[in-house]
Amino acid sequence: MVLSLDSQVEGYAEILDILFNKRPDLFNEGENIVMSTGWLVNLLIVGFSLFLIIVFSVFMFSLSEEFEKISSVILVALGVWLLVAWFLSPKSIGLEDRTLLVIYFFKEVSYSVEDIRFVSLEKTRTKEGYVYFPQLNLTSGKKIKLPGFKQGSIFTYQILKRWHQKATSSTDPHFV
Repeated sequence: MVLSLDSQVEGYAEILDILFNKRPDLFNEGENIVMSTGWLVNLLIVGFSLFLIIVFSVFMFSLSEEFEKISSVILVALGVWLLVAWFLSPKSIGLEDRTLLVIYFFKEVSYSVEDIRFVSLEKTRTKEGYVYFPQLNLTSGKKIKLPGFKQGSIFTYQILKRWHQKATSSTDPHFV
């Protein structure tokens, strides 16, 4: 039996919480200790960004029309923005007892469970409807968006939420 739930349904996040609380066997938490972005998505973003930068840089220098140069500059800027956004976005997440490790392209940032106030499932509106993504809400007020993991937004959210609940409620002396 397959459950299909449209993400446009009102209360989508709450329905998923109820579903995963009633049926925790729907996914195996132990297999998802490290979550990462898919290599194909990374390749497409970097490839498209470099394409925009290289091709429209060449057009910018070879064109004489002012309008064509301006549109080339805009597309080069878009390519640079995409590339910078890719470098600054999380590439993988590792969960260990009471520590969450967020790995970016150039650095790794470690957060203890006390640094994370809660994990939420946020949504943004697009012309096709809503797009959901997990978000870490830190005690410092900073918010870290975590879209694009190959496990999917819903499973990433559920795994992070369960990890956070387990780590904050643990009275095991190993966690102290």
